[in-house]
Amino acid sequence: MGFLRFLFNLINNGANQPIQSSQYSGSSASYRRGPSSPSSPSRTASYNRIIAMVGSTGMSESALKSELVNKYSFNQGDVDLLVASPTFRQLMGWV
Repeated sequence: MGFLRFLFNLINNGANQPIQSSQYSGSSASYRRGPSSPSSPSRTASYNRIIAMVGSTGMSESALKSELVNKYSFNQGDVDLLVASPTFRQLMGWV
C-alpha cells in the first residue's frame, strides 16, 4: 500500500478500516468520500507533513503534483486526490 493511499485511508476511513476496492477505482471522479467533516488534527498534521516534504505552501498545483510524483514516487491518482481535498487546498493557499 502506497504512503498516500495509507494516508487517505487514515484520514477518510480511520486507521482500522481498509479502503474497499469499490470506493476507489483509480480516478478522482469515482472516489466516494464519507460524510464531510471538519479537519481533524491528525488530518491536518498529515497534510502538513506532505507540505513540509515539498518545502513550500506557495508552490503551484502543477509543481506540487510533479514533485510528489517524480521526486517522491507518489502514485498520480493519490496525488490527484490529495490536491482535490478542500483542506489541503486551503493549507496550500489555493482557495
